[in-house]
Parts: sequence; C-alpha cells; structure tokens
Amino acid sequence: MMRILTALLILMAAATVSASPRPVNVLFILTDNQPASILGAYGNPDVRTPNIDRLAQQGMLFRNAFAANSMCSPTRATLMTGLMPSQHGVHNWLDDSLMDKWPRDWSAIAEYRTLPLTLANRGYQTAMIGKWHLGQPWEPSVGFQHWVTFTDGHTVDFWNNTIIENGEVYRLENRHTVDFFAEKAAQYLEQYDAGKPFYLQLNLNGPYLNPPSNYGPARNRHYSSYLESEFASFPRVAFNANVAHQLIEPETPDFLIKKHLEAIAMHNDRETMANVASQNTVVDDAVGQVLKALEASGLADSTLVIFSSDQGNFYGQHGLWQHAVVTSPTSLYEAAMNIPLIVRHPGAVRSGSENPRLIGQYDLPVTILDYLGLNVPLEGSPGRSFSGLLRGKDTSW
Repeated sequence: MMRILTALLILMAAATVSASPRPVNVLFILTDNQPASILGAYGNPDVRTPNIDRLAQQGMLFRNAFAANSMCSPTRATLMTGLMPSQHGVHNWLDDSLMDKWPRDWSAIAEYRTLPLTLANRGYQTAMIGKWHLGQPWEPSVGFQHWVTFTDGHTVDFWNNTIIENGEVYRLENRHTVDFFAEKAAQYLEQYDAGKPFYLQLNLNGPYLNPPSNYGPARNRHYSSYLESEFASFPRVAFNANVAHQLIEPETPDFLIKKHLEAIAMHNDRETMANVASQNTVVDDAVGQVLKALEASGLADSTLVIFSSDQGNFYGQHGLWQHAVVTSPTSLYEAAMNIPLIVRHPGAVRSGSENPRLIGQYDLPVTILDYLGLNVPLEGSPGRSFSGLLRGKDTSW
C-alpha cells in the first residue's frame, strides 16, 4: 500500500512540475520624446503608425499615463528604479560634454537596485539595446548583460554614429540608428536561448522631436511622402510669449537663447513637421520589425510587450516646440507629459481594451515584477502595481 501511495505522490509531483506555467518574457519598447497625441492609436490623423496602432488593438491602451519628469535622464532613471526624481537624484538630462570627467564605468543610478538587476538575479537574461543616457555607455550597466548602445546620450544625428556592442566599438555609417537598433533587437530574439526567460529593453532613440535632428528636411525613407500633408493635428499658433520675452532679457544665458532661436525656427515650419512625422513612422517600422521577429521566433504568446516613451515634447502646442524646459519656469502642460502606454500579452491582457486610470512611470517597474509573480518590491518606490488592471480584475486604484 505504501509503495502505491509513494508512486502516486511521485506522479502527482511530476504532473505539477510539467503543468507549471512557463516564465513570462518581457519586451519593453521605449521611444524618445514621443507624446501620446502624435500616434494614430491615440487619435492622430496625420502621422502613420500602423504597427503601434495594431499593437494597441491587440492589447490594452492607457489614456492617462504620465512622465515623472520632462527630460529623458530623470524619466529613464525612474523606469529603472521605480523612484521619483526627488529620490534617485537625477533631475535633468546628463550633459554629454561632461562625459570625459566621469569615471569610465559611472552610472547615475549605480547605488540602487534596478529592475534589470532584480530580474537578472532571478534567472532572467537581460538586454539593453538603444539609447542609454544614464551615465557612461562603454560597459553593461545596472544589471543588463547584453548591451548595444551608442556613444552619445542624446541624438545629435540619426546617421553616422559610433556604436558600442558588448565591448566592441565601431562606426555605423549611412544607417539610421532607429533601424539599426531594431535590427539588433530582432537578432537578439532570433538567437534567444530558450533555457531562460528574457527581459529586453529596446530604447529607440527616435522620434526625438528636437533640433538639430528634427529641424528642417529629414534624411529618411518617409520624409518625402509627408511634404504635402496639411498636418491639421500640428497647432498653428503664435510663438510662446514667455520664450519670446526671454530673448530680450539681458540675464538670459547664451545657451538658452540658442535653444529659443532653434525653437522659433522649428515653429510652424512645414519641413520640420514633415521631419517629425516621418521620424515617428520610422519608429513605427522598428516596432513592426521587432514584433515580427517575436512572432517568427514563437515567443509572442509567452511575452509581455510594453510600449511607452520616456516623455513627450511640444510640436506646436501653446506656441512651443522642443522640451517642456524650453520655457522658464518649465511648462508642464499635458501635451508634453502625457505619454503612450500600450501593454500586450495574448490570452492574459484583453485585446482592444482601453483604461482611463492615472498611471505614473514609477508604477511600471513594480507592475512588471508583480505581473511576473516576483514578490520583490523596489525599496522606497511610491509605485503601485496595476497588473490587476491588465488581467481584468476590479482593483482599487
């Protein structure tokens, strides 16, 4: 009798192991300076983003997701740590001109336990491909294992950049960096070792929306198709009076005057509008390429896909172009702070759904850990998990 019971217990244990759910992979696509309002999924009639729109149809779109800051380094630090800028201490973009003064392995958030480090410590393969802008780019940082980036923190030019790929440094000639990073992400998925789940963060360095990259004519395959567009969704208003006044103030520093003059040049300029629209469509192509690679590798059903942006930018709203910090004081209008957030996981996240709940960027890291079933809260984070919303549960928020 005891032998029979023992055999039954062994069979039950084996069945439990075989039925245990497969760990969920994570593909986090983060764009650069892309406001929600410029995407077709959020109602924009002028800018073509069919792949992002399709992703929204397959998952849950959040209408009220907001950036924790109006600049990229602070928001990226928040997405890595789950902390507010007032906690992690990064309040503005990191100045590339100071890079030579930083230790070669310096990271602005090295002292914190980050999302990728937490996942790496629990068996995940971690990869960062694209823009970093949180310190030195030469070596994998804050828990990432696979590492492909470029030497600049921000995008001076989409073309002809120096790439760092897992310690190898080389020039990328005559290639749009958004296309390149998407190709590298697709390769990562095609060569993925199925023995471990993965966390892949694809930090596309577009559409950007700032000069010099986005001022005037663009050098990409979509620019010419936008030149005759009316751009009804791009506001045509008088230039912002706050900025105009600062141009004649004697105490305005030279670097800020330069930014104001650039913003004036971009304002209501048709070629700049076509540039901005085309860079968004280049980003959409990249999203489509990576999602196609995910599908071809048989990973779509086992992967949580998150699409978002570090923060938005003005493209004519309130008489402004560029970052919210172009004015003094900073103009924290919704137009520049409302970011896209789309989440897809087939069979778990209801397709074609929308959610109006207010989401902060500090909520994302804790939500990812909770969704993956990892009970490891990020210490000090004000973030609350909205994984219940993703699973269709009636949750307090």
